[in-house]
Amino acid sequence: MLKNESMNIYGYLIISAVLLLPTIAFPISSDMSVFMHGGSIIADGGILYKDFFDIKPPLIYYIYAFIDLLFGNNVVFFRLFDFVYQLSFLGLSIFLFRKLKIKDINTPNANPIYNVRLIVFFPSLSRK
Repeated sequence: MLKNESMNIYGYLIISAVLLLPTIAFPISSDMSVFMHGGSIIADGGILYKDFFDIKPPLIYYIYAFIDLLFGNNVVFFRLFDFVYQLSFLGLSIFLFRKLKIKDINTPNANPIYNVRLIVFFPSLSRK
């Protein structure tokens, strides 16, 4: 049974990767362009909130600055980071749900976790 469950998880991750793969070719969004610009300024020696100001938390700009330092201002690498980040988050969610023995997202134990995950990691879904 454990082997079958592991195969289901790997299958889920593979299907998710295939579904996310086209996002690498998507044009950059307004948020991503702001993150790239802020990261570029930091990578060039600028100081966040002095040389570049935005109301978002600082970690995203430092992550994008690191990507900019490694690969330059190339949209594909930023999209690849987003792809890897989303798959990593999905894998971590599966791991946590297995550790907490949550089989169904609609169980009372799962709803708070699911709600926190949406609030913390997907604030950009509320576009108007």
